[in-house]
Amino acid sequence: MRSVGSGAVLGAAIIGLLLSSGATAEAPLASATGARAQAPPPGQPATLEGKYRTTLRVKSGGKPFGQKPGSTVTRTWSIEERCGKVSPCDVVKLTRKGKTGRFGSKLRRQGQASWSGVEKVRGRCGDGLGFTSKARIELQAVEYRGRDVAEFTGTFKARVKGCVKGGERATLRGRLR
Repeated sequence: MRSVGSGAVLGAAIIGLLLSSGATAEAPLASATGARAQAPPPGQPATLEGKYRTTLRVKSGGKPFGQKPGSTVTRTWSIEERCGKVSPCDVVKLTRKGKTGRFGSKLRRQGQASWSGVEKVRGRCGDGLGFTSKARIELQAVEYRGRDVAEFTGTFKARVKGCVKGGERATLRGRLR
């Protein structure tokens, strides 16, 4: 049987460790406890904005984009809220750097800390024929700095039709720079 005193000493040691690492009650550090930072309080939805270093891992397809299953690609994704001074913002603008340019889309809030949208692109192949691409992007916040999303995970599913055909399914992880 454990005495009450030993539990109090253990609790004090844990609190001392957290405070010495710089954690606060509002936003504990992930490294102090080995867990992710807590989500924003209820009624205060997460904010998705900033430049994120995003890594995609191809799960299937990828040929139209010069990739194969198992490949990883790292790109910069810039995300801006599009609501002025209204909070919480339900729409964000995603601008992602791709292999051949920049691509933009709007993502809509789907809950306290998730967003999704469809990106449509039209282009031309080297022979002048056209193609269309449609990509479904879904993001879920997994780590926070206060109310701001510090890290997200998600999926990227693209289909291409026209002079280039095929698709790609990938998982992704983005980290605030």
